[in-house]
Amino acid sequence: MSLAVSCTNPAVYIKTTTEAEAAAVVNSKARTINLGFSAWPGWFPWQVAQDQGIFKTKNTTVNLKWFDGYLESISTLAAGQIDANSQTLGDTLSSVAGGADQVVVLVNDNSTGNDQVIVAGGINSVADLRGKKVAAEEGTVDRANASKY
Repeated sequence: MSLAVSCTNPAVYIKTTTEAEAAAVVNSKARTINLGFSAWPGWFPWQVAQDQGIFKTKNTTVNLKWFDGYLESISTLAAGQIDANSQTLGDTLSSVAGGADQVVVLVNDNSTGNDQVIVAGGINSVADLRGKKVAAEEGTVDRANASKY
């Protein structure tokens, strides 16, 4: 589950394109797309699409770039070393609000609470985390929730 809160209307920053306009751009450019993704199950279909030859059926060459760390994928996109990245909408809005020239072209995963917290024995509820040390990778999904306990 993700929550994005902002004082600025994000629609001001998000460019939209019709499916026909997007197809025209793809068909007009014979290029390779370098696409980053990391360990989020909703992004694994990229590898399946590559393995099944789906990109080729659409006359598209995609080089998948696996990142062991999610933050590294965001940094690599910001540095212009990949063309696209699989990342949360919240992180994309933060990047765009900070001046990044990014466009959302596909929402391919919606979390409905499938995130888990792995804990030591004796912790049976979120309330049991009060006063305990909780580790989370900075800049990743649900990072804000980890700091409140």
